[in-house]
This record gives sequence, C-alpha cells and structure tokens, in this order.
Amino acid sequence: MATRPYEIAYDDNRKLLRITLAGLWDLPTAHSYLEDLRRQEQRIGLDLDQLSVLIDMREHAIQPREVADLLTDSLKDAGRPGRTTASIVSSSALKVLQIKRISEMIERNELFTTEADALAWLAAQAAKQGDRAG
Repeated sequence: MATRPYEIAYDDNRKLLRITLAGLWDLPTAHSYLEDLRRQEQRIGLDLDQLSVLIDMREHAIQPREVADLLTDSLKDAGRPGRTTASIVSSSALKVLQIKRISEMIERNELFTTEADALAWLAAQAAKQGDRAG
C-alpha cells in the first residue's frame, strides 16, 4: 500500500501544526487531505487560528488547476486574525507563484526555503502575539 501524499502532525508544546505535502494530487486526494485536516483540528480542540502552521511543500508538485482551486477555496476563512502560516517551498519560481496564489487570503503567511528560517519566523510571530495578549 502506498503512503499518503501528506502528513499532518500536532506539536502541543509549541502549538504547532506541521503539515507535509508531497507529489501530484488528484481531487479525491485533495478532498481526503482537507477532511483529515478538519479531523485533526477537532482532535486537538483548538481552532487553526490559535496555532502556528508549518507547511512543508518542498516535495509537493505543481498541482492541476482543479486541485489548486479546491485548496484555494478551502482557505477562504483562513485570513482571520490569529492565523500564522509559514510555508517551506523549493526555489521553483512556478511553484512559488502557485503557493502564493493559493495562500493569498492568509494575512500572516510567509514563504521560506528552509525549515529553520520558517520555524524562527513562526516563533517570532508567536512571541508578538503573546506580547499583545499579555
């Protein structure tokens, strides 16, 4: 049996949702991913707006239009205050353009080429949020 082309894991200590995406997806795969993401959100008992989200897309292919559109539509509410997302992408200009288009509704979203840079940015954003709350 082939492994799933995505992994969703939660780090409670850092309030970090780590998502790894890989390969070329079809619509059933995209729907399965979105359903698994909703289940994970329910399991941890927090809204995704209360988390930092790290999405590793270095192995994620440029997606067909219908898959990219579905993922874009799924993010319509993701721009709410509180949501902080860092995406790790390869240096492919075309992939970067697609990711920017898909994630343009997220207010605090940055693209990085390394995990270390992405995690440092997320930590800085979480510290800013903590300063505002405290």
